[in-house]
Amino acid sequence: MKIIIPLIQKIREEYILLTKFGPIQREWLRFLKNNPLFQGKNRLGRKDPDGTYKACCLGQFGLMTGICKWDVNYLISCAKNKFGDFSETFPAEEDMLKYGFYGNIAPSNMPYKNSLGHINDVGTWLDVYHACINDPKGYFSKKV
Repeated sequence: MKIIIPLIQKIREEYILLTKFGPIQREWLRFLKNNPLFQGKNRLGRKDPDGTYKACCLGQFGLMTGICKWDVNYLISCAKNKFGDFSETFPAEEDMLKYGFYGNIAPSNMPYKNSLGHINDVGTWLDVYHACINDPKGYFSKKV
């Protein structure tokens, strides 16, 4: 019985990944699940002196899709935000909308505490992964 329950959970997660998310979203979610040592907090990303990096979940999405870039040691949005800056905190909203997110922080009807940025900063990438798996339509408007 101890083997069957995790196996059923894994099959359920794979089914949700294949049916509720597009290929880019699936690749990102799998990366989050399998690479916890890359997780950073409170900014898109930062390079360490040894050349490795840490990124928040949205920064990692930005790296994988090209909507964020390195500016020396810090990851920034490639597009300016509504204040005319290249943000170190969130990817540009128009880029996030293009990839199926409802916005760069959270859907307008969602409390900030349930946003991916907040979940990343107080929890783990696995928490972000499970939030998306358990509520795909809560975080994505379309499959990409």
